[in-house]
Amino acid sequence: MKRFLLGAIAVLLVQGIVGLAYVYSGFFAISAREPHTHLLWWVTDTTKKNSIRRGASEIEAPPLDDPELIARGFGVYRNHCLQCHGGPGVGPEPIGRGVYPPAPSLLPSPEHWDSAELFWIVKNGIKMSAMPAWHFSEDEDDIWAAVAFIEHMPELTPEQFQAFGRRATVEAPDRSLSPERARIGDPEPPP
Repeated sequence: MKRFLLGAIAVLLVQGIVGLAYVYSGFFAISAREPHTHLLWWVTDTTKKNSIRRGASEIEAPPLDDPELIARGFGVYRNHCLQCHGGPGVGPEPIGRGVYPPAPSLLPSPEHWDSAELFWIVKNGIKMSAMPAWHFSEDEDDIWAAVAFIEHMPELTPEQFQAFGRRATVEAPDRSLSPERARIGDPEPPP
């Protein structure tokens, strides 16, 4: 038994040393132009999905079918989401095509995420992706409006999407931050 434990400790020690050597070697491709390995993609995607579902589990969505709320959501979407995610008949702008993992089209989002999960994603963002946490720049009403529009968007043809943009009026948002939303300085690395 003692021999087995010593062997197990030795294996773990060697694995740790090899792992650290890999981390410090610079061989891991961190370029946004190179895709993840299948294993890393599965680990991050599975972790992301379960984390979002857990984080959103206690959020209760308000009614999101009000046409005025959807129109307001179009303005939020146009100002903050369109450049990376595109829309019906509109692809992402060059900056949106240059991120990795790529920003997904949000047209099928209602098939994969419920309203509370979409709200959680928009409010909190997703680490190690280009998805920011809008909590720091948008209030919850605007985030719910964006969710309302995202859920309505799959019903729009490209022509309806363009017409929606012509008739939507959006006031300039208040950019002042409440103390609980303000963040000063660079984030600290985890301990």
